[in-house]
Amino acid sequence: MLITIRNGKAELRNDNGGLVRTMGSSNVVSVSMSSELELVGIVYASGKAELRRLNGGLLRTLEPKDAVDISFSGDLVAIRMSNGKTKVRKASTGGLVRTI
Repeated sequence: MLITIRNGKAELRNDNGGLVRTMGSSNVVSVSMSSELELVGIVYASGKAELRRLNGGLLRTLEPKDAVDISFSGDLVAIRMSNGKTKVRKASTGGLVRTI
């Protein structure tokens, strides 16, 4: 599975490039998928960061504003903020682990 941004929307694609589904609303600026292929992190132009299931369902909002990028590392989600800091959260619970 692959995750891309096209026309401001997150698109989940199979290994052949075929569209499986779109996720989230418009104005997506960053997207990342967990290595287990279970979760997708999405950041919008508004700065909101969300965690979604692979089926597209919203799991939780991680940051309501000021997020600019998102990436996974195991069960951790790193969210780069507009002030240059990075918030590290547990993907399973959304709980804050540390701010770097």
